[in-house]
Amino acid sequence: MAKLTSRYNFDYRRILFEDGYHIEYSITDICNKNCAGCSHLAPLAKKPNFVDIEEFSRVVAVMQKVIPKAHTVWLTGGEPTLHPKFITLLDTVRQSFVDNHVGIFSNGTTLSHYENDSAFWSFIKDAGIVWAITPYDKPKQYFEDLFTKYDC
Repeated sequence: MAKLTSRYNFDYRRILFEDGYHIEYSITDICNKNCAGCSHLAPLAKKPNFVDIEEFSRVVAVMQKVIPKAHTVWLTGGEPTLHPKFITLLDTVRQSFVDNHVGIFSNGTTLSHYENDSAFWSFIKDAGIVWAITPYDKPKQYFEDLFTKYDC
């Protein structure tokens, strides 16, 4: 049996909303992994299902009116970078939530496609997109180096 090596520190600021609301929007239910503990049920998705850009824009506008001071708006999935228009969706959120953090939860496996795409990284940097990556196929250092390379 594994031995607990450090105590979990519960972040009460989140419960008390002292750092603001965090919004998660699932833009697809497909994923390129099959994680048994997936809380978004992506392993059960049988075919691609992507949020429609017009519907997404409508919902983001409503969210901005209802929760204008959200701390962070996260795009999730499945694997959100598999959405063929995920950059457009990130830009839509950024345009609506100009004073908020905008982020993407990813398993990081598709970022290798963008290793030498300076236009992609310029958008990410200029838009201030934050990433939450669960590294599966590459070590954490790979992502540290990639983000450092493009000053993100």
